[in-house]
Amino acid sequence: MFSADEGDNSNHPQVGTNIGAQRVKNHYWRSAVCLYASAHAHHPEARKILLVNKMPPETIDGYDYRSLLDRFNVELVEFDSITRPPEGYHTGWNTQFIVIDALETLWRKVSPTSQVMLLDSDCLFVKPVDQEIIDRVKKLGVLQYTLWDADDISENGLTNYELAELGREYSDQVTTDVIKYAGGEIFFGDYKALESVIKEARRAYDISIKRNSKGLKKFNEEAHLLSYVYHLVGGKDYSANDLIKRIWTDRSLYCTVNGEENNLTIWHLPAEKKTSLRKMYQILGRGGDYFTDIEKCSVFFNVTATKLSLFKMYLRNQARRLVKVYRKLKS
Repeated sequence: MFSADEGDNSNHPQVGTNIGAQRVKNHYWRSAVCLYASAHAHHPEARKILLVNKMPPETIDGYDYRSLLDRFNVELVEFDSITRPPEGYHTGWNTQFIVIDALETLWRKVSPTSQVMLLDSDCLFVKPVDQEIIDRVKKLGVLQYTLWDADDISENGLTNYELAELGREYSDQVTTDVIKYAGGEIFFGDYKALESVIKEARRAYDISIKRNSKGLKKFNEEAHLLSYVYHLVGGKDYSANDLIKRIWTDRSLYCTVNGEENNLTIWHLPAEKKTSLRKMYQILGRGGDYFTDIEKCSVFFNVTATKLSLFKMYLRNQARRLVKVYRKLKS
C-alpha cells in the first residue's frame, strides 16, 4: 500500500488525480481491510502482510483502522525502498513499479519454503486456494494471469507483438514474436521464482529508465515489465486464469461479468473501491463478518451476470473480431 504525499497529482483512473489526497488514499486503505478480511475468512492460518511506506490513519470513517488489521492478524511492514520513474515517464502515472519494491521486501521477510502471493488492495478471496493451484505453483514456480487473447490490442501503449519486440532488444534470451500481457494485480510463486523475478525485474527497470532518457520505446508499466520477466523465467501463459479475474462491474461504462466468476478463487474489482468495498469496510468496522457465501458475494459486489451485460460483452467481442479481420485484410 503506497501512500502518496499530499499534492501528488499522479493519475489513477478509478479514483482520480491527486492520489495524495486523504479521501483518495482512504479508498485503498478501506479496500485493503476487505482483502485481508477475505483472506482471513478462507485462510486464517496464512501469514498476512500489509506493505506500507507510511502508517495508516488512526481512524477511517470513525473506525479504528489498526484494530481492524489486528482482528485479521495483519502485519504492517514498511517497504525497504520505493521505486518511482522520473516525471513524465508514462502519462501522469508513476507508482507502477513499486511492485518491484514490494516483491523485494517480501523476499527478505518470508522463509525459503514459502509460497508468496502479492495482490492489489482491491482484490477479494471468495473461496480458499485449492490444493491443485498450490501444486501448480510447486510445478511451475510462478503463475501468470494472461489478460488478452488478441495480440494486437494495445494496453498502456504496447501490443503483445511490441512487448516481444522490446523483449528482444532487452535480452537475447527472447526469440518469440509474441509475449502475452500478464495482469499486474497478482504475483503468485515460490521463493526461488520470486528471487528470479526480482533479479530480472530490477534489470529490466534499469534498462527502461536508460531507454526513456534517450527517448526510446520502453516498458511503460509494471504489467509490461512483468510479462517480459515471466517469459524470461519460464512462466506459462494462462496458468492463473482459473484463479483470478479482473472484473469490471460498472454496467453504465464497462462490464466483463460473464456468469462464470463463481468458479474463481479471487476477484479483482477495480471499479468497486468507491462503492461495495466501502460498504464492506463499514460492515467490518461495525464488527460484522466478511461474507463467505459466494452467492451473497456475487450480489453484494455486483458480480452478477444480466442479459444486458452479457449482450454488451457479446457485441464487444464481435467488434474485436471484426477489427482483427479488418487489420489482417488491410495488411
